[in-house]
Amino acid sequence: MKTAARAKFFIVFSIMCLIAASMLFLMDKQGLKRPPAPSKEVKMDQAEVSIDGFRFSNTDNEKGNWDLTARKAEVRKDTGIASLKDLQAIFNGNGGTVLTLKADSGTFDTNSKDVKLLSNDRDIKITSNSGYEMFAKDLRWDNEKKELSTDHFVKLSGRNIKIEGRGLVARSDLQEVKITNGVKTVFTQSR
Repeated sequence: MKTAARAKFFIVFSIMCLIAASMLFLMDKQGLKRPPAPSKEVKMDQAEVSIDGFRFSNTDNEKGNWDLTARKAEVRKDTGIASLKDLQAIFNGNGGTVLTLKADSGTFDTNSKDVKLLSNDRDIKITSNSGYEMFAKDLRWDNEKKELSTDHFVKLSGRNIKIEGRGLVARSDLQEVKITNGVKTVFTQSR
């Protein structure tokens, strides 16, 4: 049924193109002039760039490196801010720690290399190769300080421990994590 509808659309579209081309041909033959197309000045510094399959890599030999990928990025040239959809960031710390962050959307500042991660339906999920998981509604990455932070509710779990609270500041290797308010910690036994 879809093939028949596509075939009808193609035939109707082809006929319309032939009619339009014939009219243009006849108008030119009869000496009728078309009005000139209006000229528009487009300022390139205000143009937006859309990128499918966005990827950015940052290497800092002293503090590790990180990669940012997104299904789609829309970059405003006037501000240098990229709006990201379906993104993932992977932080590789010098101590061998690897953190993987996944979020629905976010922004990337192409000047400062700061990243803001946001969630829509599900929390941002952070997993480490050492077995820790963290969930948050939003996160900020400060590239100069090499820190993750949020002012909102977070949950952190790992071997034999679950921590939750409001507000977080953490190094990218999760070796130093500070939850600032309403901290609740539960220790569990190994099985």
